[in-house]
Amino acid sequence: MTAPAQVPHRFSGAALLFLAPVLLLLVFSARQVGDCDTWWHLKTGEFIATQHQIPRTDPFSLVNEGKPWVNFEWLSQLAFYLVYRLGGPRGLVLGKTIILGSAFLLFAFAGLELKKPLLSSALLALSVITASERFMERPEIFSYLLLGAFVFILHRYRQGQFDRLIFILPVLQVLWENLHGGTLLGIETVGAYAVGQTLLRLRFWPSALRGWKEPVMDTVRYRRLLLVAGLVVLATLLNPWGPQTLWIIFRTQSHQWTMANIAEWQRTYAMTPPLPPDVIAYWAWLAVAGLGFLLNFRRVDLNHLFLALGFLLISLLAQRNIALFALVALPITARNFFLAGQDLRLSARLAKLKSFAGLKPAARAATMAGLAGFCLWLSWFVATDRYYLASRSLVRFGWNLSTLVYPWPMLDFLAQSGIQGPLFNDHDLGGYLIWRDWPTYRVFLDSRAFIYDPDFMTDYSRALHEAPAWKALCDRYQFRLAAILHPSQGLVNLLSILAHDPDWTPVYLDETGVIFARNLPENAEWIARHRLDLADAHSLTFTAPSRARPRRLGWFTAPPDPMQVANAAIFFEKVEQYDPAVTLLQQTLQLDPGNPRIMSDLAGVEVMRRRWSEAETWSRRAVAGDPSLTEAWLHLGDAFFSQERLSEAVWAYSQALSLDPKRYAALENRGVALGRLKRFPEAKADLEEALGVQADHPRPWCNLAFIYDQARDQRAAFVWSKCLAGLIRDGGDPQEIARVRARLEREAP
Repeated sequence: MTAPAQVPHRFSGAALLFLAPVLLLLVFSARQVGDCDTWWHLKTGEFIATQHQIPRTDPFSLVNEGKPWVNFEWLSQLAFYLVYRLGGPRGLVLGKTIILGSAFLLFAFAGLELKKPLLSSALLALSVITASERFMERPEIFSYLLLGAFVFILHRYRQGQFDRLIFILPVLQVLWENLHGGTLLGIETVGAYAVGQTLLRLRFWPSALRGWKEPVMDTVRYRRLLLVAGLVVLATLLNPWGPQTLWIIFRTQSHQWTMANIAEWQRTYAMTPPLPPDVIAYWAWLAVAGLGFLLNFRRVDLNHLFLALGFLLISLLAQRNIALFALVALPITARNFFLAGQDLRLSARLAKLKSFAGLKPAARAATMAGLAGFCLWLSWFVATDRYYLASRSLVRFGWNLSTLVYPWPMLDFLAQSGIQGPLFNDHDLGGYLIWRDWPTYRVFLDSRAFIYDPDFMTDYSRALHEAPAWKALCDRYQFRLAAILHPSQGLVNLLSILAHDPDWTPVYLDETGVIFARNLPENAEWIARHRLDLADAHSLTFTAPSRARPRRLGWFTAPPDPMQVANAAIFFEKVEQYDPAVTLLQQTLQLDPGNPRIMSDLAGVEVMRRRWSEAETWSRRAVAGDPSLTEAWLHLGDAFFSQERLSEAVWAYSQALSLDPKRYAALENRGVALGRLKRFPEAKADLEEALGVQADHPRPWCNLAFIYDQARDQRAAFVWSKCLAGLIRDGGDPQEIARVRARLEREAP
């Protein structure tokens, strides 16, 4: 009797190795609901479910009331709402995890092989880390799933399979068109295959790369591919608005305020250190994917090449598209490395790589164990929140709502007040306010920035920075209250304006949000009951004190979370109440000893308090803990500069500029320090570059004019005139304006 064949141990080892990046995917997906867009999507889904119609005009916004709204994500919003009705926040997180897992599974089956477990698992882990920042409860997760389906079906069709199944792509495109605005990705994907096959049939392929002839589709399959490509394009019209959705997608790209102010739309190639982990992983992906194409250049698949180039382009143009590139690059890079491994025997120059690919069993096992260990360690690092704390993210591991993002205690307070009437809210609060309090309050604006008129968004941005513009906005919309998420970016000046404006009084403050009430007769009694003294840190209402204690997470213990207290400290810094800011930052440092970012924040507050010795001490400790902290180097430079240690200040500002070459404050301050050291050519170069970064600010013009005077440059009069114009425009100090005007009059012929 013949003994049954034994299953190779390598397969079981491969299967176990694949579990490591899968665990990583699950842990990154299991994070608290914490995105400002989620809630207006949910409210729109509720509107559709209860009103049995898709809103054609904006029902939520005070500014946009009655204006047309092309809501091309209506189907995903309805799906999210139904899931939320069934399972609440946990249901949203679970549904997101299932969709993301299915998407990665499709991409994995399009290119990964169990026969190469080490390489496949490493690429899968890198892809998960790169895409992890976009693991949110938003319609874009459907784009990941549908993109995976497109790539999987087209890859198999390219291999001679799925002769009929390819006709499902137009159907999927119809779904895509109504689920998310990424519908053009479907056209891009099928177009890459169609263009690639067309060029192959035309024999348009450089002769230097003809060492391996790529198989060409037969005529029947090629024509079928072109037919499907045409049907996919036509399928984009099957939505409640027809071709308008395509126009809206292009209009979003031309919405200047959105492109300039929303972080996820910023250019990836323009990001400066310190980079978040997902962006670091993205640049690693580019290197790995490029190496794959380089090693496999004789057997490059034109379809994959065009697909990779297309997604590379959009990932460089917007940070939100990094995840798309990571997903598409997964099967493509795997195929390139697999074919390169088979082709190593064809090149003596790659003999060393061939010997590396055939690692001895012990070394191979050690490498596999190292990869698995890294994935397990990173999973623990994420599950205990250490990953998010290290990057100062507001995201946390879990299945509920984020206490760091959603200010439900603040909105409870607002609801209990009973005050009606126009309410100002910042951009990030709008979505949650829609979910909680519409139609009691119509939001001023929300994170659907692209549906608001660009001129209105410009007025909003100006009001965040200039007191006259803020007063004009208040008079125009007759605000009675202002509710703000104070950890949001770009609100420093507005919070300071409100804190010092006699027309407004703070009535509520916690670690996440603040409410100011306008001093109107109808608000007087309520203000008298709830008035806060911002000079007192005890004004703060802590809503989640448990965050100050370690959290038990199954077998693990998460460290104390300092961000609640840090957010409060930063608020007090923004409103120029430095004593309570220092008190809270020191409490934060007790929760997270040795955190360089908190030390940098302390240095910044001490700079504002003009306590230069303390600022220098905290800055030195911060850069010793993390030399990539640009802000800490700036604070150190300010401390040196204010102590007249100019050479040391130049050194510290130079360190900051080595990390961020376009940092305006570092350029200007270094230029001034160099001028005082009589190093005029270098000073002029710095100040002129500062003007290139922020030409509308009068300060660099004034500093440059002073340097030109010292250097006896003939352009001094012109630069002084620019300085004067800027000071007058921005309402500068009258005495300074008088001095500059007198200076120009003396020079006048």
